[in-house]
Amino acid sequence: MDDPQTFERLTQFFKDSGMQRNMAKVLAYLLICEPPRQSAGSIEKALSLSKGSVNTALNSLLLAKLIISYHAQKGRYLEYELDKDAWLRAVIYRVQSMQTIIAIADKGIRNNPRNERLIEMRTVYDMFFQHFKDYLDSLPPSSDRP
Repeated sequence: MDDPQTFERLTQFFKDSGMQRNMAKVLAYLLICEPPRQSAGSIEKALSLSKGSVNTALNSLLLAKLIISYHAQKGRYLEYELDKDAWLRAVIYRVQSMQTIIAIADKGIRNNPRNERLIEMRTVYDMFFQHFKDYLDSLPPSSDRP
């Protein structure tokens, strides 16, 4: 691996963000590896992980739409690569989840208008959501975006 320090920092960041350890390692590796497309076997070898651990991580990353798979040129196995729209999709998801928590808080506040904890949570999420709303509104319609 050409840049073990960046790999370790990325892995730790993803773990601190709640990602499972091996999933964090595979994602960090796919961010810095050359070439960008890697087979499961090459990931196993580079990270010294078991086949099951790598396959589980790759399946989770595929479900999260952070990576994409391709049939290798010889067609006998898959290769994996970071999806070019992964980060935009992740940010959009996070911003949209702010709308969800705001709506939940609104319902709770209607039931208990003096609940300061809900009001504070809603205020903070709404402040950040408003910050990102203009950006989201400037994106192409959802069918055209990642």
